[in-house]
Amino acid sequence: MTMYSVLIADDEPYSVESIKNNIDWQSLDLEVACSVSNGADALAYIENHDVDIVLLDVNMPGMSGLEVCQHIAALDRSPQIIIISGYAEFSYVQKALQFNVLGYCLKPVNNSELTLCLQKAVRRITSAKTLQDGQEQFLDLLYSEDTEGFKEFCRKNNMTANPYIVVIKSYARSLILDGAFFTHVLGHNLTLHLFSHAPSLDSLRRTAVTNAPCSIGIMDGVSTLSTLAEDIEQCTANAYQSFLQPGRYIYGSHDVTSGRRTVEFARYAIKNNARNELLNCLNALKEPEALGQFDIRLAVKLANLITTSRFWNASDDDYIYSFDDLYTKFDSFSEMIDYLIAGISTILESDTSAHGNNLLFIRIISKLNDCYNQNLNFTSLAEEFSVSPSQLSKIFKRESGKTMKQYLTDVRISKAKEFLLNTNSSILDIGMSIGFTDYYYFLRVFKKETGLTPSEFRSRNV
Repeated sequence: MTMYSVLIADDEPYSVESIKNNIDWQSLDLEVACSVSNGADALAYIENHDVDIVLLDVNMPGMSGLEVCQHIAALDRSPQIIIISGYAEFSYVQKALQFNVLGYCLKPVNNSELTLCLQKAVRRITSAKTLQDGQEQFLDLLYSEDTEGFKEFCRKNNMTANPYIVVIKSYARSLILDGAFFTHVLGHNLTLHLFSHAPSLDSLRRTAVTNAPCSIGIMDGVSTLSTLAEDIEQCTANAYQSFLQPGRYIYGSHDVTSGRRTVEFARYAIKNNARNELLNCLNALKEPEALGQFDIRLAVKLANLITTSRFWNASDDDYIYSFDDLYTKFDSFSEMIDYLIAGISTILESDTSAHGNNLLFIRIISKLNDCYNQNLNFTSLAEEFSVSPSQLSKIFKRESGKTMKQYLTDVRISKAKEFLLNTNSSILDIGMSIGFTDYYYFLRVFKKETGLTPSEFRSRNV
């Protein structure tokens, strides 16, 4: 039987002991994991442990309970919160509800009232777990070749064959919309929603304005089961269009034919060693009208095409692995273009003579093996080992025969296999734990490396 963990945060020892001793925790499938006496300790515990329910006093020394609620709301996975307070003022209740607090119990705590709140919390957690399992099965079937199995899953779960897709990219926390028959967290603060009817654009705009900075990607019409995976990826790209066209809240699909031609011309210029033509091509992209000709996928393709070409001193840190990498590295598409132009203009082809350095290589390998689950920045890694990024990349490739990107991917996939076989953790949790913040990207990489989706690998080997 699954037992859910409870954290009690209250600076009154009598109140804590009373709650511990007067609630039948076992009958609720709950256990008190820890009790703390101030807000800072409560937040630290929540950030470092899997906590399902928090009983939180409002008035504690240092950080108040409401401040803790505000910090919890920004976390990727938030526990169920029940406020315990000696204050009956409506203003406290109102503030607590802003942070999606489950219940509000007044001191001295009524045991029956608190038990009802705890039962409600357990129902929510159980329901969310059931939903997550269904979501993972849905996504696994979506990316498999089992078309009939996917259609059967949709039929059993009353999922429409022609959904409307909405993807929200928020920069504060993951946003879940009401009315969707399917929701899923795709990555860091990125959520997918499927609707059986067209969502209100006014409602979506209000959501974006209220939770700014936030951008929303939509499709112009309904999707079909046969094109759903492709349409979700398109809608996700739409949600990132603010990188190219800031200032709007809702982004639909648009014609990128001209952008594709630009990328192909850049490829042609690189192939034919035409540096000046490539620079002219990039300079043309600084014009305002060019922004509407690209989407985030073409921006990633263009950046990687150039930074892996003969016109660039190769560095793993310049490679863009995901859409979020662009947001981390650049503030806008225009800044990215300026960076590429500057790089081509100043970085001349060089083939730095290689000298074996087995000790350095061993230190790099050790670092990658130990920190595979972190968002590694290869520029910082080069600084740590007192070499340039390009030198670091060349040493690694020479000694191992692989790029650092491929080696890191191999380590992560190996760890993923280990966790799939030896734990009951969800696919999403496994992906996050090995360094993938984008659920879809993890699925694609795993299938590319193994030929199977994570769920297929688990079911065939367990």
